[in-house]
Amino acid sequence: MASSGETSRGVWIFARPLQFGTIFGSQFVNHGKYPFCHWGVLVTSLDFSTAQQILKEIDSERDELGLGTMWEILRDEEGSNRIDATDFSVSDAKEQWSMFSAEYLGATGLTDKQMHNEGTLLDKDVY
Repeated sequence: MASSGETSRGVWIFARPLQFGTIFGSQFVNHGKYPFCHWGVLVTSLDFSTAQQILKEIDSERDELGLGTMWEILRDEEGSNRIDATDFSVSDAKEQWSMFSAEYLGATGLTDKQMHNEGTLLDKDVY
């Protein structure tokens, strides 16, 4: 989990279909329709225009380009939820989020540690 000393970073919400959701086709990750999806939140120091351009044109020439920190709620082997924050690159977007929709939510002044603490408080309510 990276930390940031910057005062403001962009926040993007990502949605991708769960494995069984792809049976129904890609219509579930566009036009505001998101049933059967896994969600992630990308926090990035890239400006809006740069991030938007990169996310529109995911290509192999930029594989190692870091996009920011991806926050996800994942279920472990015991069935418990955990919050995971990992460095996220273009290659991660291609490999883990090959079919996705991303929407810009706004900016945050919170550090990664503050976000983690806030998310941990809410983690008890996620089932």
